[in-house]
Formats: sequence, C-alpha cells, structure tokens
Amino acid sequence: MGLLLAGALLGMSAVQAAPKLRIHWALVQNDIEPGVCLTKWTFINDGTTPLPGTGWTIYYCQLSVNPEYKAGDLMHFERISASSHKITPTEMFAGLAAGDTITLDVRFKGAILKENAGPEGAFLVLDSTGAPVTIPIEAERFTNSKQWSRGIDTWYKYADGELLYEKFLSFTAGSAIREPVFLLPRPKVVEWTARRSTRSSGQLPPEGYIIDISYGSVKIQSSDSVGQYYAEKTMERLRKAGLPNCHIEDWPDYPFRGFMLDIARNFTRKADILRLIDQMSDYKLNVLHLHLADDEAWRLEIPGIPELTEIGSKRGYTTDERNCMLPYYGGGWNDKDMSNSANGFLTREDFKEILRYAQEHYIQVIPEIDIPGHSRAAIKCMEARYHKYIQNDPSRAYQYLLTDFNRPKLDYNSAQSYKDNVIAVNLTSAQNFMEKVIGEIRKMYTEAGIKPTYFHLGGDEVAKGVYTDEQFTHFLVQLQGIVTDNGFYPAGWEEIAAIWPQTQSEQPSDGKKPLCNCWKVSQKKAQELSDQGFPVVLSCANVLYFDHVYVRHQEETGLYWAGSCEVMDTYLFEPIRNENVRGLEAHVFAETLRGNYQQVERYIFPRLFALSERAWNARPESAAKFQGHTVTPAEWNASICKHELKRLQDNGIHFHLSQPGIHVEKNYATMITSVPGAVIRYTLDGTEPTATSAVYSSPVRVRQGTTIRAKAFYLGKESNSTWWIPNESDNKKASTSTYNGSTY
Repeated sequence: MGLLLAGALLGMSAVQAAPKLRIHWALVQNDIEPGVCLTKWTFINDGTTPLPGTGWTIYYCQLSVNPEYKAGDLMHFERISASSHKITPTEMFAGLAAGDTITLDVRFKGAILKENAGPEGAFLVLDSTGAPVTIPIEAERFTNSKQWSRGIDTWYKYADGELLYEKFLSFTAGSAIREPVFLLPRPKVVEWTARRSTRSSGQLPPEGYIIDISYGSVKIQSSDSVGQYYAEKTMERLRKAGLPNCHIEDWPDYPFRGFMLDIARNFTRKADILRLIDQMSDYKLNVLHLHLADDEAWRLEIPGIPELTEIGSKRGYTTDERNCMLPYYGGGWNDKDMSNSANGFLTREDFKEILRYAQEHYIQVIPEIDIPGHSRAAIKCMEARYHKYIQNDPSRAYQYLLTDFNRPKLDYNSAQSYKDNVIAVNLTSAQNFMEKVIGEIRKMYTEAGIKPTYFHLGGDEVAKGVYTDEQFTHFLVQLQGIVTDNGFYPAGWEEIAAIWPQTQSEQPSDGKKPLCNCWKVSQKKAQELSDQGFPVVLSCANVLYFDHVYVRHQEETGLYWAGSCEVMDTYLFEPIRNENVRGLEAHVFAETLRGNYQQVERYIFPRLFALSERAWNARPESAAKFQGHTVTPAEWNASICKHELKRLQDNGIHFHLSQPGIHVEKNYATMITSVPGAVIRYTLDGTEPTATSAVYSSPVRVRQGTTIRAKAFYLGKESNSTWWIPNESDNKKASTSTYNGSTY
C-alpha cells in the first residue's frame, strides 16, 4: 500500500529524553453517520524512550474538520483554533513503550475528501523539556468511494471516468486555429494580409492599438502608452513568426483585468511575485491584488509597529503567541525556518521594488489589509505589544491596541472557525492602527514614485453579533477618510457594500463608494451592487478561484467549497456587462499552498489563459473571427494546448495537465483527453500507468470485471490517473494515483 509523507520534516530539537514517534493516518469512511467521518491514528514509538502516560502534547494541523471527544478515550483530540489542533493524554492512557504501537479510531465532524487533507506538521512537546520534536506522518492512500465521497455529493459529483468523459467530449471536436501566429488574448480584428488601417489612433478605445505589417514594414498606432506597450507584447509573438503580413486592431472590453495572490496565509517571496508580474504582463492582465494580512499572518513591514512582522510573520510552537503565531495549515514548530512558507514577510524595499516592477509592466498593485474580520494576526500582535509595554510605557501599550479588554468576551465563530479575529471597532486605537498602516503604505508608493489607486479593506466574513452594523459603519466612516486622505480609492469584498456609509453619490468614479469584488457563484449580487452605483469586479468563486480543484477527486490539490474550476469553465463564463462592471479578477488563496511557486503556477496555468481571454473579450464573439466564424470553445482549447502549453514548457513554467475520461459500453472502453496532442497510456490490471504502458489509439475491448487505469502524457508532464472500477455501488467510480508535485 502506497504512503504519502504529510508534513515537512522541519528539523528536530536535540532532546535526548524525547521518544521517537511517527504517526500512520488513514481515513476509514466519510459519513459514518451524517456529517461525521471516521479515521484511524496509529502511533508508533520507534525509539528507545517510552512516551509517558502524562505530561505531553502533540500539535498538528488539519483543515475543515473538528475532532469529537467522548469519555473513555485514551487521547483527547482538540481543536485549538481553526486548522490548529492538539492531542493530549487522558487518564485512561498508560503510556507507549519503546517499540510499541497503539491504534485509535477517531471521529471528526466534517468530511475529508482528498488524500492531502489529512493531518500535517505534527510535533511533540514534553512538559518536562518544553522542546518541540517533529513527528513524521504517513497517510494511507484512498482506495474506495466511501473515502472520496459523502452523502451530499449529488450537487458536486466525483470526477470519475464517466464524468470526465462527458465533460471533455465536446472539447475534442476541434483543431487548433491555423493562423501564422496564435495570439492570446485574441485581438478584436485579425487579418493576415498586407493592408493599412483606415482607423486612426484617436478612434481607438483606451489601451487600444493597431499593427500593420506589410512585407517587413511595420506601422504601430496606439491610443495611449498602455496601448503602445500591449502592441509591443503582440509584436514579440509576431517577430518570432517572422513578421507575417497582417492587420490587427485591438483593445480590451474591461479596464480591470486582475489577479489576486494571498501571501498572508502562506508566504510567496518577492522573486516569485516578480515572476508572477511577468506572467500576468504576457497575457495583458493589469491589476495585481496582494492579500497582505489575514488571521494567520501579517506579511508587510510597517515602521513603528515592528511587532506585526516580528511576531505576525512567523508561525511555530508557542503557548501565548507573544513570539510567533500558532502553527496553521502546513504546521511545524520552527518559526525560524525560512524555507517554510509559514514564515516570511516583505520589507519596505521589497514592496517598493514590486511596485516599480509592476509599473514597468503597466500593472497596478492593490494592497489589501482585511478588516475588521480576518484580523487575528494583527490582534494578537497588538496584544503582545500591549503586554510588552503595559508596565513601563502604558501609552505605547494602548497606542494601537485592537482588543477591548473591558468588553465581555463574546462566543462567536468565524467562517474559518476563529473565535477572536474581529478587531474592536469601538476603540480609538483601532482607528489609530489603520491610520498608521495606511499612511506607511502610502509612503511606500510615494518613495517608489507610483501613484496609488485602490486600497482594499476586505470587509468580508465578519462574524455575526460581535458589533452592530452601525458600529461597523461608524468605523468605516473614519477609514474612508483615512483611505482618501492618503490618495487611495476604497475597495473591499462584496460584503463591505452592506455596511458602507450611505452617500447620495451614484457615480462610482468619485471614490465615495468602494470597488466591490463580488465573489459569490451567482452574479446576482454583482448586478444588484452595480445597479446601486457601486463599481464592481467579478470574482465568482466557481470560475475565478484558482485555488480550487480543477476537478473533484482525491488527489487534486486545492479547496472545493464552491465546486471545481476547469480551464474551460472559466472560458465559458459569461460576465455581466454594464458601465459599473469594471472587469474580472481571479484569485489564489493560500490555505493549500506549501512553500513553492511551482504549485502557484499549477494552480493558475492553464486557467490564466481563460481569464486573459474573458477579461479582454467579454464574449467569444467580441474577438476576431476565424475563417468566417466565431472561434469555438474546442478550437480555442486546442490552440492553447498546442501553442500556450508549449510556450510554458519552453519558459520553465509549470502547469496542470487534466486526466483522461473513460467510457465503457458493450465491453469496449473509449478514452479521451481534453488536451489534443496528449498521449493516453493505460493498464487493464489495476497497476499504475507509466511512460511505457500501452498507448490508447482506439476503443479497447475489456473483459467483465476489468479495472482500467489511464493517464495523459504531454510535454514532459503527466496527469493524475483515472480509474474505471467495475461493480462499484454506482458502477463507475474512479480514483487517482501519484500527483506530480508536493502533496498539497
């Protein structure tokens, strides 16, 4: 049975008395009863020192589930906060001798549908030493549908071979566009002939350009400097093709074509952010939204409040969060390990370099500090500052305090299961804090020579009942003044509109109403807010949250609360259009990122191609026709697979490769892939397909009871493998094998 290593081995403290433990974890079944899953935890003592019956704690991280505890259990599994958990011995536990093993059945509220959603980042702390020691976790692979499914899966079906076959079938009926150069996003007008434009640059919309090439002679017109830049981006591709004769007219349908990267929950380093800017620029995206702070960490240096990065940019073993934050997500005890994406921040100089580099690529940077919810990191940092100064310098202790110690503690639970992540909006010090933070960020823009645009205040998922809407609105009145006084326009998630101070203005351009990222699956809220005069950016989670799984099966990485998001789901998205809909923005939130930018690239490519296309051309028919007809989805899909995936490979950029679909009828198996040009290799004995397995070329005869496994291979990449398993309860279930990359 295969094993996954879950949790990086971050190093081990030299504690001679500590037992040498490891954990073997397995999911038994989801919905052992409605809403409850059953797991097996096997604790193995490989050392020569026993684990005592008392006086220790094991810490670990796990998303989305909450352990149950009942009297008589040997160990008490307990959620500390959100994804941070601990295990302690009960009076029933007698210890674990050297060389011994103990297995426990543990129930959790919730469901675990993916192999990489198990526990990770475990470490042991003995009371006698207080020193953390890493515990490796081995996670069993899933082997049956009771693990990768649950009772409420009717709305969000498992990606078995039959589902993938049906999903991808229509995209196999087209060939790549046969033109001298494939241009992405597709221009408004493309003619592969030598002629001069009758349109002048003054007739072009903003960011527009015209290119005429006639037997090596090039003429470029543009409406502005941005249009000139995009013309040059198009020329880069034309030059590589030898400057074919052409006439091109082009401009974007939306002025806002954005991408958001969450560097708070898990950190992405400056060099990789610069790499992201290059990639965005290549596809004519023009807004980089950086999510800089959240419940789990703070990632930007703020002069005068050093605690934000001295404490808030690190996660590890702590009993009071006065030196670092609790270990969330990937976990681990070592807050000094800078190879762990839990740790790190952008200095002022880093941020200014990012601003300048983005400006060179005609990309504006929107900073986000998410308040008044999603603020646990800032709250805990300011509590640590309070305790540091309260005895000797009370004014500094209270200066930026975000906790009202005089207010009774409320029992609330945020969307991510935090009970202490809402700042005290009634405190003047909370206003002082935001004034300081926004002012310091404004200085970074000034020193970088960059004009600020929007400042994103978050405003989403504030736990109900902590403060009244009136109190939040009063706080936002103050923030609105701070934001505008610093030269920014306000922005937030769609929830911010409900508590934004009322204004008579119906013109969104005056900055009185915040730019709203509308993230719900339906565009109903976006339509409603745009009708009320709010400027809107479409951020619909089911087609624009690129941290979601491509399809729902157990080896995919990413979240799935809004469903799955395949590249063609994004391409087929039909955004609403009116004067207040400014554009589209895709997102990668970082709960499932684990320390390398390659994973970010696999999340965004090839989906970024569809974002680029739809943000530039609101509908396929907005773009140039091909051979007299609107480019079909199948033709577009075949073109990006042939041209753009090859371009990624040539530039060392990682991408996700979709797995095949399998359909069995009358003892014949038909296999397809959504990637024209990919090779499908398969086995009929249940073994893992490899680069030497049989190549699929035509329907394969299969005997009754045959287990089929298939993988796609393309440009040096290989997909997850699809299984077709006979005699499952639904007759056609699948599972997958090795994911090519980290386990998250």
